[in-house]
Parts: sequence; C-alpha cells; structure tokens
Amino acid sequence: MARRGSPDTRSLERRSRCDAPHGPGADDAGGVRAALERYRRHWEEHGFGVWAAELLATGELVGRIGLSYHRAWPDDPELGWLIDPAHTGLGLATEGGAAGVQYGFGTLGAGRLVSICTEENVESRRVMAKLDFTLHQEVPFEELGITLWVHARDSK
Repeated sequence: MARRGSPDTRSLERRSRCDAPHGPGADDAGGVRAALERYRRHWEEHGFGVWAAELLATGELVGRIGLSYHRAWPDDPELGWLIDPAHTGLGLATEGGAAGVQYGFGTLGAGRLVSICTEENVESRRVMAKLDFTLHQEVPFEELGITLWVHARDSK
C-alpha cells in the first residue's frame, strides 16, 4: 500500500519519520529500536502510521501523533499522541489530534476511530473529549496488567 501523506497544522509539521521516537523508553536504546521497528513495520503493512510532531516555527521534535492499530483494539485505527512535557498545555495534542481525525475519516475513509488511554490519564481524556471521542469500552490489557479505556468517534 502506498504511503499517504500527513497534513501540517497551524503549529505542527507531521511526517512519517521513523528516526526519532519520543516517550517512555526513548532513553533506552533497546526500547527505541523496538519502537522504531514497530512504527516502520506499521507504515509498511498499512500505508499509514505514527508521525513525528515538529514545531513549524523551529523544526523541533516535540512528540508523536498519528493513527495506528493498537494491539488491544485491532479493529479500528487508534488516534494517539505523546507530547514532550515541556510542550504540553499548548494545545498541540488537540491541534494534531484534530488533523488526525480529518486524516482518518477523510484520507483513510475509516468508519470509526478510537483513542485509548488509562483512567489516570486525565490530560489525554480531556483532549479526547475536545475531539468528540466518548468512552466506548474498558478493555483489560493483560500484557501490562492494566485496564485501557477505549474512546470512540464514528464518522459522520
């Protein structure tokens, strides 16, 4: 499947960049390699995936945003994000997430998107609410011994 581009937003440039993971494990070489391999493989298998989130003004890598299939919920593309704590609270997850919603429904033609977090992740749940995702189901994720909250939004 051919790669489908990633639109820019007002503050962020997003590209399918598989050389700079960000988030848990980013300071662990083994974790970085494993994440990069997952991102690369997803792009190859599905033609879409996680984008690097870079500030348009500076080119600084501030996180990742994008659509991919989650191991705990493989039926619908999941919209996910992770923004560097130094850049949270600026609306970047909401802005990038809104572009991801448009991309998922418009470019990919998905009938439903999901966004997944834990109950404790209040910040992501706020972003999900702003993007019109509602709690759909709680799913045990035995791999990590946690419960995931699957939020969903259907295409209109």
